[in-house]
Amino acid sequence: MRRNLTLVARGITFLLTVSWILLLSGTTFAATYYIDCVGGVDSNSGTSKSSPWLHHPYMTGWGGKYTHAAGDHFIFKGGVVCPVGYLPLTLGAGGTSGNPDFYGADMTWYTGGGWARPIFDGGQTGPSGSMFDGTTLNYWTVDSIEFRNQGFGDVFQYAIHGTGIGVTANNVYVHAWHLTSTCTSGMDAKQGGISLVYGIVSNSIIDGSDVTDTVGHVTLGGAIGSEHVTGSTIHDTSNAILIDFVLQASNNLIYNIAPSCDPTMHGNAIENVGDDSQRNEIYDNIIYNANGGVCILVEATSDIYNNVIYSNGEYDIQIGITESDHASVTANVYNNTLQSTGGLVRVLPYLSIGTLNLQNNHFITDGAGGSTPYCTSAQDPVNCAAVIALNVSNNVTMTNATAGSQGYTSSESHPYSPTSGSNGTVGAGLNLTSSCSTLTALCSDILGISRPSSGAWDVGAYLFTGAGAPNPPTSVGAKAN
Repeated sequence: MRRNLTLVARGITFLLTVSWILLLSGTTFAATYYIDCVGGVDSNSGTSKSSPWLHHPYMTGWGGKYTHAAGDHFIFKGGVVCPVGYLPLTLGAGGTSGNPDFYGADMTWYTGGGWARPIFDGGQTGPSGSMFDGTTLNYWTVDSIEFRNQGFGDVFQYAIHGTGIGVTANNVYVHAWHLTSTCTSGMDAKQGGISLVYGIVSNSIIDGSDVTDTVGHVTLGGAIGSEHVTGSTIHDTSNAILIDFVLQASNNLIYNIAPSCDPTMHGNAIENVGDDSQRNEIYDNIIYNANGGVCILVEATSDIYNNVIYSNGEYDIQIGITESDHASVTANVYNNTLQSTGGLVRVLPYLSIGTLNLQNNHFITDGAGGSTPYCTSAQDPVNCAAVIALNVSNNVTMTNATAGSQGYTSSESHPYSPTSGSNGTVGAGLNLTSSCSTLTALCSDILGISRPSSGAWDVGAYLFTGAGAPNPPTSVGAKAN
């Protein structure tokens, strides 16, 4: 008996010692906290759905007690509006690698008759700065929150903003922003949407259809290769994806890109404004009605493949080289389906480009390019540059009338996909399996159907399966709905 009591005493002493060490070191453990911006109370514990806070600790008006621990989760009640007076939410701490902080929702906790995202509402007047400002802090995720009615009139104001590493915006919905001042030069590139310097934007919606001022887009930038926009729907804005340096854009649906209210800005669907030493990978995107600028504009070594681009007024793909290392730049343009009333592919005349591989593309055009859809210096010496090594092969070019007669139309569930084994793109391509070691997604078409490892490939973004096109994939824009 005495031995058992001794063991108990030793255990208590050990626990007290550990607790004292943790107290001295300031160590705390991650927890989950709940916020109800209507029914909560800041003096609550915040650790249960029945005892939520009114504000997040980093919101304006917070009146409770909180100590941060890396990996803390903050759950906002679904369907509840956090008004402009509570905003901005400006982070005071971040997570760690492998243990990021989380700001999001629980689909079992909501108000009303069914699930809806929690809402940050700017009331068309604010807040000052970004609605969710991650500042320079690292490792955090914003998930399943709606950002609406943001009012802005200055530069560097976004729904979500952050310059740290390891940050993600997933399944967010940004819309109904409002310009509170006269649109002036330089405003468009620095307002609206989501701005993450080293971040990932996934499965999200940026919708400008319910606003009158055409600003708002995803903007990412930085020198670390973590920038990725994927599975998202962006429409009715003046730009869609604007990147500085490294870019990966995949499985996005982009449409209705209109001229900006800023007269000095051009609106492009996907634009990289970095230098030639970076690399872009742009694939499996659908882009249409981009009439504010070009559809894909890159200024670096790029892999552009499996994209479907149609009904646009200017060039579908534009490569503009501005740096001195231009001779080392390679642009691989493979297996795209491009239809344009403007132009298809061109290289801007700042400097010549090292290598352009233009292969397995389906070109549909009535433009001046005719059978040579690549804009050459001979065709247009003012707007087209020289290419040191030009490899053009196994592309299929059709007029709109020819394409329509074979069933390639924009009205298909998969626009401009082949409808018959006798169509001109079927079996007309090179087998590019050797490129799949670096471009993994190239060996499947835009719908995720595997291309053959031997034998001829189909030209364009689609592989004909012999049974017609399959149902729409969940990977192309659908996750953003």
